[in-house]
Amino acid sequence: MRPVSTAAAPIVSAPLVWVELITSSVERASRFYGAALGWKPTGAPRSTDFVVYLDQARIAGPICGIRPRSPSDPVPEGVTGTIPDRWSVRLSPPRPPRAADPGGDQLLRPRQPGPRLGRWAVPGALCFAELRTPDVDGARAWMERRLDGRVELAADGAQQLHSAVDPARAVVLLVPEIDPQRAGWLPCIQVAQLASTLEQASAAGAQAIVERPVPAGCVGSAAAEVVDSGGATIVLVEHGPVHGRRG
Repeated sequence: MRPVSTAAAPIVSAPLVWVELITSSVERASRFYGAALGWKPTGAPRSTDFVVYLDQARIAGPICGIRPRSPSDPVPEGVTGTIPDRWSVRLSPPRPPRAADPGGDQLLRPRQPGPRLGRWAVPGALCFAELRTPDVDGARAWMERRLDGRVELAADGAQQLHSAVDPARAVVLLVPEIDPQRAGWLPCIQVAQLASTLEQASAAGAQAIVERPVPAGCVGSAAAEVVDSGGATIVLVEHGPVHGRRG
């Protein structure tokens, strides 16, 4: 029997810290997001992975990663033939870092520290995320138990995960989804002008563009889902948080 820890649950800076695109073609994905969002993917020495920066000087730090699909990556249920690209989200571990949490489960860590969600509230930055899942209650229980997060009921049966440091701020929306091909993570990216960014995404080879409401709990005036050139879906949110650097 595993001993029960009596230590207080450590506080996380923000549960969502890193997103990663898993793709069959790093080069194709890099071209798409460079043209659509102005992202600047850079390959690490002796690595097939790319790290995406907001600016050429890298002052803003890394925004997300792009990596090739590996045989160990799961295949979405019901998918046959060509496997679409998909997004993976890294969740921050408790501080200080530990090899495993008190319950013994391994924790997900970003490959690079990366900025906290919302540190850079500028066009092209990650500002929110949606998790579509057939088991909202299970996802909620996991996040509350492993991340010291606080989940609150939102509209239409969805639930919001709030930062432990800034409880007033939602960072992830958990949405019920019964279609296994639509389940998964949707990163939300802030843009200055939605219409012009959608034009850029279309010209870059987007497979589909669908207008939609701004995710509940996310700041923004308009939103749309974009299926990129490899089949992965992102949400573009116009305006988003107040522009400028956050502390």
